[in-house]
Amino acid sequence: MINLSSLSISKTFLALFLFITVIATGMLGSMVGYLKNHSINQMALNEARQNTELIFQSLLSVMRKGWTRDELEEVVGRLNRALPDIEIHTLRSQHVADFFGDVEDGAARRQEPLVAQALATGEATLNQSDHMLRFVYPVIAHQECISCHANMKEGMVNGVIDIRFPVERLRVPLEYTVNWVSLSFVSVLVILFLALFISVRRMLVHPITGLSRHMAEIRESQDPHKRLHEAETGSSEVRKLAHNFNTLLDRLDEASDQLRALSEVDALTGLANRRKFDQAFDVELARAKRYEHPFSLLMLDLNRFKPINDTYGHDAGDAILAGLGESLRTHLRQNDLIARVGGDEFAMLLPETGAEGARLMADKVVEMIEQTSVNYQGKTLSVGASVGVASYPEDGDGMQALQIAADQAMYADKARRKAGR
Repeated sequence: MINLSSLSISKTFLALFLFITVIATGMLGSMVGYLKNHSINQMALNEARQNTELIFQSLLSVMRKGWTRDELEEVVGRLNRALPDIEIHTLRSQHVADFFGDVEDGAARRQEPLVAQALATGEATLNQSDHMLRFVYPVIAHQECISCHANMKEGMVNGVIDIRFPVERLRVPLEYTVNWVSLSFVSVLVILFLALFISVRRMLVHPITGLSRHMAEIRESQDPHKRLHEAETGSSEVRKLAHNFNTLLDRLDEASDQLRALSEVDALTGLANRRKFDQAFDVELARAKRYEHPFSLLMLDLNRFKPINDTYGHDAGDAILAGLGESLRTHLRQNDLIARVGGDEFAMLLPETGAEGARLMADKVVEMIEQTSVNYQGKTLSVGASVGVASYPEDGDGMQALQIAADQAMYADKARRKAGR
């Protein structure tokens, strides 16, 4: 059994059409068969009635003229010759045969079921076999017949007219008509299906295929800003699908940015964290080596921070760190990067900055930190900072060497500041 869920829209639509076509063809075949049989019977009945009425009127006219039995049979013979594919026979009832004489094998013929039924009931009978339609029409005696048939009464059966039609005579034109109608119906059905199939492919299949291809391109390119072209899609439903997909990508980008910020930003100070700083340091070191440009590294450690934590609690220390973070973000150069790399330790990356410029920036940062104060529970709190400077390539050509040099310089500065108190 075919699993439609595993097929494409086009193949599913085609499978459904074939299924409907088989059902419709079967129903049409049954209807056509019934129509053929019903129409053949009806046409045979009508034609037989017309012919028997014509024959009866001809025979009645002959009878009124007093023609003999031989003359009546001559008339029937002429009718048979005029209609070679139709057999016409007349047969007298027993009463008429007794009065005017019987035809050859008349008694045997009156025993045939159809003839006997028509003679007994006075009703026409129709019998259909594979190749022949037989119509037996009773001739009922009227008032004008009594003058010649003295032994008859009005309403009695004088005899029968037996007419036999070959089925093919009626079937051929009927089958031609029905077949032509059936072929026209199937042709119209196929044309309608093709039109519908083309419309579905144009308005639904092709746009969805295009969306799928563009989605795959977005996935392979890993470009977070690439989007589907909504105007290029087909129906309004497909455009809405593309719009919803783009909206989903926008929300994923927002979520990704938030996750990236959480993974790269220190929550307390709003500065970069150690992970972000290490990534930026690697990029800057590679760029400096490639273009032979200088850059510098500052390592800062806060002074008087531990006594504040011990005296006023960690909330006070957090307030100082948050205040310092806001001040540093506001006053530093756009290309500089400062990160919180420890509890009260900070690192600063200065692109395109040599040793002299780095020392000037170090003095500026220390001054900025000393001028930053925080009001905590009615008390004004502030800290100082010790700073160490290391520049590429004078103090090292890798991250570890530069960090060691900057740490050593920072500890030396901290020792000088303690000695100068």
